[in-house]
Amino acid sequence: MLSERKPSTSRRFTALAAASALVATGTLLSPTSQPDAHAADTSIRINEIVTNDPVLADAIELTNTGTQAVNVSGWIIKDGDDTRTDALPEGTLIGAGEYLVLRQDGTPGFTFGLGNGDAARLYLPDGTTLVDGHTFASHAQPSWSRCPDGTGDFLQANSVTLGGPNDCDVEQVGPHNLVLNEVDSGPLDGVEFFNTGTQPLDIGGYVLTDNAPNDATHRYAFPSGTLVPARGYLVVDGGTFTFGLGGADSVHLFAPGETAFDPASALQSFSWTAHPAIGGDEAVAGFSRCPNVTGEEWVVTYTTSGGFNDCPGGIVINEVESDGDSTDWVEVVNSSDAPIDLSGWTVMDDDPFGHAGQTAPLPSGTVLGAGEYFVFDQGTHFSFGLGANDVASVRDADGTVVAESAWAAHAAVSIGRCPGTTGPMVDQIASTKGLSNACDGVIPEDPEPETPINTITWPGSPDVTVLDTTATFLADSSGLDVEQTEDGSVLWGVDNDAGTIFKSHVAADGSFTLARGWEDGRNVRFQTDTGPEGPDAEGITVSGDGSLYVAVERDNNAKGVNLNKVLKVDPDAAGATIVASQEWDLTADLPAVSANTGLEAVEWVADADLAGVLWDDALGKPYEPADHPGHGDGLFFVALEANGHVYGYALNADGTFARVSETVPYLGGVMALDWDTDLGVLWAVCDNGCNGLATQITFNGTDAPGLVHVERPASMPNLNNEGFATATADLCTDGVRPAWWFADGEQPGALRTGTLPCADAVPPFSDVPVGTEHFDAIAWMKNAGLTTGWPDGTFRPTTAVNRDAMAAFLYRAAGSPSVAGLTEPFADVTPTTEHYAAIVWAANEGVTTGWPDGTFRPTAPIDRNAMMAFLYRYSGSPDHTPPTVSPFSDLAPTDPFYAEITWAHEHDITTGWPDGTFRPYAHTHRDAMAAFFQRFTQDNGYSHNSEANR
Repeated sequence: MLSERKPSTSRRFTALAAASALVATGTLLSPTSQPDAHAADTSIRINEIVTNDPVLADAIELTNTGTQAVNVSGWIIKDGDDTRTDALPEGTLIGAGEYLVLRQDGTPGFTFGLGNGDAARLYLPDGTTLVDGHTFASHAQPSWSRCPDGTGDFLQANSVTLGGPNDCDVEQVGPHNLVLNEVDSGPLDGVEFFNTGTQPLDIGGYVLTDNAPNDATHRYAFPSGTLVPARGYLVVDGGTFTFGLGGADSVHLFAPGETAFDPASALQSFSWTAHPAIGGDEAVAGFSRCPNVTGEEWVVTYTTSGGFNDCPGGIVINEVESDGDSTDWVEVVNSSDAPIDLSGWTVMDDDPFGHAGQTAPLPSGTVLGAGEYFVFDQGTHFSFGLGANDVASVRDADGTVVAESAWAAHAAVSIGRCPGTTGPMVDQIASTKGLSNACDGVIPEDPEPETPINTITWPGSPDVTVLDTTATFLADSSGLDVEQTEDGSVLWGVDNDAGTIFKSHVAADGSFTLARGWEDGRNVRFQTDTGPEGPDAEGITVSGDGSLYVAVERDNNAKGVNLNKVLKVDPDAAGATIVASQEWDLTADLPAVSANTGLEAVEWVADADLAGVLWDDALGKPYEPADHPGHGDGLFFVALEANGHVYGYALNADGTFARVSETVPYLGGVMALDWDTDLGVLWAVCDNGCNGLATQITFNGTDAPGLVHVERPASMPNLNNEGFATATADLCTDGVRPAWWFADGEQPGALRTGTLPCADAVPPFSDVPVGTEHFDAIAWMKNAGLTTGWPDGTFRPTTAVNRDAMAAFLYRAAGSPSVAGLTEPFADVTPTTEHYAAIVWAANEGVTTGWPDGTFRPTAPIDRNAMMAFLYRYSGSPDHTPPTVSPFSDLAPTDPFYAEITWAHEHDITTGWPDGTFRPYAHTHRDAMAAFFQRFTQDNGYSHNSEANR
C-alpha cells in the first residue's frame, strides 16, 4: 500500500500585497447575446486555485485557451462535494485568452469554501458533464496553478496571480530532493520517503530493493505517476513490495533505467544488522533518520510512518490538549542533559501559511533547563485552535521544525507520551499540564497484526443520501440497529446525551418514517433514580425476542466517572420514559478507562450464527451455547472506545455475565457494531478519527477471525458517525440493500443511507451489475428463460426494444407453441425473418395487428404505448373501463391505446415518470420492458389468454 501525507512545513511565505484588489477580467453579456459553448470539449480551463490565504477569499480562476469567446452562463462550480450547485450568472462570457476569477461569496463566485484536501471542478449546466477539475491533497502555498499557464499540470506557484498569467518560474524537483527517512523491518515492513522540494516529485520508475538488488524478484518499481507530495511523505509498505525485510538487511533506491543495480550507485541506502525493538517489542519500533529528514544518524525510535520522526534527545512534544481544557496547549520537555535556548521559538498547527500571523515567538532569554517542561498556551503563544485532525509542530527561531506530533481525533482528555518523555503518544487518563505524565493505567496501543489486513473500497454505491434534511433527531445521535418484524423493517436509534431512543420504519430505498408515538423519542433511565439526567447511552441493539439493549459508558449525572453498563429496555412499555428492566455492570471486567472512553456500541448476535465459529477465549475452543447456561439464545458484543477492542459477553438472566471473547479489529477506536445477517459478518466501525474506516470480522472457528478493512463510501463526508446498521435480505431490491449511518453532532443531517450488495445477488449479464435499475426484473426474465441476452453476454438495458424482440419475449412466455399452418400476415415478414415464428404467432393470437399498410416493421423500436397494447392483448383484452380523467399529463382519452395504457396503470404495470407523464411515443428500453413484464406476470398473475383474442 502506498500512502502519502503532506505535513506542516517550515517554509515562509509572503502574501501578494495587491492581491485583494484583483478583479475578474471576464465580461458580463446581456441575455440576448449568448454564443452556445455548452460542450465538454471546450477551451475553458480551471487555471489557478487559491485556498486558505490569510488575505484573499478562496478563489477559482478560469481561462479561455481558445480563439473564440465562450459563454459560460449556468455552468456549475463544485468542490469535492457533488451536492454543490453554484451556477455562473446569465450572460457570463470569457473572451479568448481572458481570465475570469470566481471568489467565495463574490459575484461571480461560489458559496462554499475550499478545504485542506479538496477539489475544484467545473461542470456544464447539466451538473454532470465535467469540463475541468483539479483534486488537491492540501492547501496551496500560495496557489495551485497550471504551468505552463492554461495548459500544463497543476503546481504550487511562487505567487498568487489571479486574473493574469500564472507565475510558473518554480523549482525543478528531482532525485536530489528525495530522502530515505524511515525504515520498519517488521512485523509490517515499510519504507518512508520525504520530498524536500516545493513541488510534487514523480518517482514512477524508481526501483526499491533489499540487500539482493540483482535478484529481480527482490525489486519493486514504483508505478508511473507515483507522486511524493511537496515537502511531504510517501510510505510504501510490505503489502506493496513483495520481498520481505529481514533482521540483517538493506534497502536501496535506484533511479529509473538502472540496469546494473550496484548498491554503490543507489540514490539512497540504509543497512542494519537486527530488527529494531523497544523494550523487546519489535512491533512498535523502526529505524529513523535523526534529526528528521536532515540528519545523518539512524536511530531506533517508535514508528511514525508518514510523519515527523520521533527522535530522542533535545526538545520533544510530551503532551497535547486540543479540546477539553479551557485553552488548547502544547507541552514540550527538554529530554537532553543540558539547557536549551528557546528564544524566538514558536508553535504551529497544520496550516503554517494561513496561521503565520497567529503565533508569538518566545521572548529573548527563554531557556529550558534539562528535564524541565514548557507549555505553549493558546491565547499567550498562539491564537489559532488545534483541530480534531491536526498537527502540533515546534519551530526554532529560524523556522525549522524541531519536534512534531500529529493526531487523527480529539482525545477524551489529552494525548501524551507514556512512558513520559520517551514513549509513544497515547490517550491520557489525566491532564498533567506542565508536569510529568500520569501513565499508570494508560492502555497501550495494539501492535500491528502479523498479517497485513486487506483494505477494500466500499462494496456498495459510492453515493450516500441525507435522510433527515430537517431537524428530526437530537444533537448527539449515536447507535443504530435494524429489526425485521411482521410489519416490515424497523430502525432503532439512540441519542447519547439525553438517553433517548427513536423508532423508525425503513424501506428498501433507505428512507425512514418515525413510528407513531415515537416522534419525540422515549427516554431510557437506570433502574435506580440517579438524578434528572439519563444514561450516556452510546449503543443500541435488539435481541431475538424484540427486547432492546442499550450500551452505557457513564451516568450523565456524574459525567466524570466511567460506568460501562448494558441496560435491558422494553420497547412496548408505556409512557415517555422507560426504566431499564435489568442491568449488567461490566466496568470492573473491562480495562480501566477515562469517563468518556468506555462502551460505545452493543450488538446482539444469535447463538445459531455463532456456534462453532466464534472462538471461546474462556474455554479455548469454538463457542458452544450449552457451555454458558442461563444466557438465553445469543451473545452481546460490546466495543470499548479507549482501545477499539470488541468483547463478547453472555448476559445471564440472573444479572451475572461471562466474557466469552475479545477481538481486535485494528481500528483507532470502535464507535459502532452491526451483525450483518445477510453476509454473516460483524461490522466494527470507527468514526472520523480513522476516516470512517470499518472492519468486517468473520468468525471462522479459530482464535484469529478473518479481518477486512472497508473504507467509507466515497461521497460520505468524514463525519463523527457513531451508529451503523445494515438491512436484512428482506429489503434487497435490484441486488442491493440499504445501510445507515448515524452521526453525532449533526442536526439535521444525522441519518444517512447508502447501499450494500445482497449476498445472493448474481449479475445476470456482464452489463447488468448489482444495483442496476430494474436489476431484479432483468434477472427474473433471464432465470425464467424469457431473454437470453446478446451473444456477447450483454443485455444492453438502455437499448430500445424492437417489435420483433417484443414478440419473441411474449412468444417464449407462452411456451413457444408451434406455428405450423398459421397464416403469414405481414408483407415484410418471411420465414427468413429473425423471430419469424414469434411474429406469426403474435399476429394469429391477436397480440399485434401490425400497421395499416400491412407491414409489421420488425426492426422498428416499440413505443411505450404499443408496449401496453401488446401486454393488454396478450392477457386476453380483459374488461376495463377507461377513466374519464387521464392519470398522465401527456395522455388524453382520445389518444391511441388510451384504454390499454390506463389498464396497465390501474394494475401498476406502469407508474409513468416522476414528473407525471407517460411519454407514449418514447421508445421502450429493454430494462423497462423487463420491469413491465415482471409486474404484469408476477405482481398481477397475468398470463397468455389465447381464447379471448380469437
